[in-house]
Amino acid sequence: MKPISVGFGSSKWRIDVEDKITAIDRAKMRFFVRSPSNDLGQDLIGVYFPPTAVLEPIPDELTRSGCPQDSSIASDWPSDDDLEQALGKWDSPFVNASVSVDAIRISYLAPAIHFNHYLDWLLFDSECERGLHPIHLNEDRPSNIARRAHFEAFAHAVLIALKSGLDRLVTVAAQFVPGISGHMTWGRIKDGKASNFMSVVVRRKDHDELLAFLLNEYTSWIERAVVPRDDIIHYADLQTTWCLRRWSDEDDGYMDFDATHSSVRSEIPTRVDLAALHHYVSSYYALAERVLLTLASRLPLAMQRRGPSLGSLIAQMSGVSKGKRVGELLKAVDQAIKNGEIDGGLAAEVYIEFLQTNATRFNLRVP
Repeated sequence: MKPISVGFGSSKWRIDVEDKITAIDRAKMRFFVRSPSNDLGQDLIGVYFPPTAVLEPIPDELTRSGCPQDSSIASDWPSDDDLEQALGKWDSPFVNASVSVDAIRISYLAPAIHFNHYLDWLLFDSECERGLHPIHLNEDRPSNIARRAHFEAFAHAVLIALKSGLDRLVTVAAQFVPGISGHMTWGRIKDGKASNFMSVVVRRKDHDELLAFLLNEYTSWIERAVVPRDDIIHYADLQTTWCLRRWSDEDDGYMDFDATHSSVRSEIPTRVDLAALHHYVSSYYALAERVLLTLASRLPLAMQRRGPSLGSLIAQMSGVSKGKRVGELLKAVDQAIKNGEIDGGLAAEVYIEFLQTNATRFNLRVP
């Protein structure tokens, strides 16, 4: 984009969108080169993965599993218009994962794009106040109200895009992390109860370093960053206030202000400024890079052996015999889902963890 402010190009706050485009392309290719159906994959591992990456080996019996020996995936790679239709159609789960990364491209890039527009208009407004864009030389210069409406609107857009970007990462994680159902968004933890993807994170954090990392990120910044989204979409705009940063005695003098956007509607009061928005966006990209790199090092769920049923796992638990008792516990899990205590559509192991966590309630003897 061509900036409207003088200072945008040299600003320390500017986020390089081209760098993010390279990052999402690199993430897509990591999944693609790991596919056993891609003959060039092993030669490209060192190009797309850092030397420190530890890749889960693909079992010999899964090598080129389900893929015709003469298939040429690269020649049939879907166009951008066909990505949504292509998702899930490939024989290789790694290629399906690669397509799913391609499908989140715009949601991934949106926080950086919106932030740069916010920064540009914020700088432009400050420059106008300092006399750098005099009205007699810029007949089309926006009014004070229009300038500030632009950067306030982009502040809203950044916060909405962050939540959307997090939600879209879940669609990629669902192919590698058990317990994620198709309708899940990122979710939240409120009053000690986790919802959607965060419920999987909370339950399985002790068994998965990536999920433990995501829980720490949630408490560090995500919780505050996603709260404004519902307010902005459903209830009220953020309110902008200005605080005097400095006064210049040069020429006729000018005042330089910091803008802060706030709301007190939510359980967590919102108060963001340039530095906070930059921190949220930068943290999002660091999180996305780690998530996509970690997932690419793993085997997709579709390449793992189908696990035992919930009923058979219940039967294996200490103190539980087959028959009527298994049926009672299956009904107890169904009722817990209906009551909203746990999400439906999760992996069987997740429900076993739920039963064991509530062993006293369900009269279980757990070792």
